[in-house]
Amino acid sequence: MHELDEILSRHSATIDIPLLILDVPFLIRTDSEDLASKLRSYCRPWLCNSASQASHIIHAFQGQGVYDANKLRDVARREGKSVKEAYYDSDNGRVVLKKRTGATVYIRDGEYFVVGNLILHMHQLINVIDEVYEDDFMDRGYVLFHASAVADRQGNGIMLTSASGAGKSTLALFLVDKGFRFLSNDRVLAKYDNDHVHLVGVPKKPRINPGTILALDSLCAIITPEEKRLYSQLDRNELWQLEHKYDVDVDAIYGDGTFTLEAILTSIYILNWKLPQSGPRLEILPIDEAVEMIRPQVLSLDLRRRQALRPYEAEEQLKSICRVTPVFNVKGGVNMDELTSLIIRGGELDHGD
Repeated sequence: MHELDEILSRHSATIDIPLLILDVPFLIRTDSEDLASKLRSYCRPWLCNSASQASHIIHAFQGQGVYDANKLRDVARREGKSVKEAYYDSDNGRVVLKKRTGATVYIRDGEYFVVGNLILHMHQLINVIDEVYEDDFMDRGYVLFHASAVADRQGNGIMLTSASGAGKSTLALFLVDKGFRFLSNDRVLAKYDNDHVHLVGVPKKPRINPGTILALDSLCAIITPEEKRLYSQLDRNELWQLEHKYDVDVDAIYGDGTFTLEAILTSIYILNWKLPQSGPRLEILPIDEAVEMIRPQVLSLDLRRRQALRPYEAEEQLKSICRVTPVFNVKGGVNMDELTSLIIRGGELDHGD
């Protein structure tokens, strides 16, 4: 891969950062002390003393990526959203361009190389760490869902799933504000085994929009007083649609140990509510209907664009998960406070229309 050879002629890693995220070991290698400092701060709960021989190796370089623009193939997104990523296969690896930030990812011989303005856009490096982490669990038979998740202090997990923009991350933080632990923001791994479902979160801070911040007093310190004034002038629909994102350090705001990565799944809520209507209503779904409604939120392609689970394997897991887990369909209108109370009470309300 001549593109990567050119990068390696400019950069040589001098700093090693070993991480252990649950049982998944990483070695992050970089040549930037500033980037290393930011990464250590972000990954503080998972820092460890030494890397294992089984570590996933990710090289992170502050600089300009190299790629052939004529070879790039856009990766289509759901619901007609703008393209964020393009890629092509080179002679012995893969080149991936993150189109919004210009960060470039190279995959060769089982190692990953991330190049770009990573000090400004460190979430691109975190995204690669997370995708490799997800791959590790998917190779063990876990299913990856487009979902958020929380857990109570006894380790009982709740999955919140929906299409993009329905308020999964906001609802998760409303529950955290009421004492739940934060498990995952936008991706959740789950596997049925021995009559229970092991729920695994992704090690990424929630990235939220200004509407979520204004809705919870505990989060308002994330923005400046001037930002708060400007956002407060927008109406509800404008706030709901804003794409500007802020990272939330849930441990710093709610106390150490608020961010956890494991739970036993005890309920699933599918958000099908709408903004203009009045409060939420719940119906508990039969297994077949639950499978049908959750299936679109199963994410089967990994970082290397390969099928980690064959379709029938993912389908069998999904059926087993829905067989042992109550699945609630959330209808009616968006009201975070009301739905938070309903979830805390275990889904008490109408189980139908």
